[in-house]
Order: sequence, then structure tokens, then C-alpha cells
Amino acid sequence: MATVIFTNNSNKQVTNLGWLLRHWQNVDYFTVLPAREDSAYDCILVASLKDLTLRGKEAKSYVTAFASSNVLVDFLDRPVFRSLLINWYGEWFTIGTPSYSEISKQPLARV
Repeated sequence: MATVIFTNNSNKQVTNLGWLLRHWQNVDYFTVLPAREDSAYDCILVASLKDLTLRGKEAKSYVTAFASSNVLVDFLDRPVFRSLLINWYGEWFTIGTPSYSEISKQPLARV
């Protein structure tokens, strides 16, 4: 389930990717982290947010898990996210560039 985390460390469950697509203008950058080894998921997507207040609270990030890193790469490679920075397992890329499209060919480490 996707979650929005607020600056006061409270959180709210939201609909998965639909929420992120509705608030695409508030995404500052993305971070992709490895999922735990015992997880059914491949990786965790964190969208760092800017200038977004919901119910009187400032939202700082959106977090969701992806079962496939390849699906995540394809999902983010859309016009609204192109040119945003993404930290993929510690390495910075710009979405929509040739180096970004090579991400899905890299092996992923699990924790």
C-alpha cells in the first residue's frame, strides 16, 4: 500500500500510483531503495515532495513498493517525470535520458 509521510512523521495510506500521478507537480526527486530479502517486492520507490499541504499538514514523501524494478523504470519514463532526478540504489540519473533507460539492465541488490 502506498503511504504519504508528513513532516510531523504522521502518515496516510493513499491509492497507489494514481495518487502520485495526480500530484506529479509536487515531486522534487525520486529515490529507489532495495526491498528486504524476505519481501515479495523488488524495490521501494520514495518520491520526495515539495510545496504540498494536505489537511493542513505538509507532505514530505510518498512511498510505495514495486514487485518489478523493470515495471518501475517503465512507469517513471513518462513525460511528467522526465528530467527529474532519481537516486537509483545510490547512483543519480535523470529520468528520460539514455543512461536512465539502462537502469533496468543492472542487477539489484537486496537487503
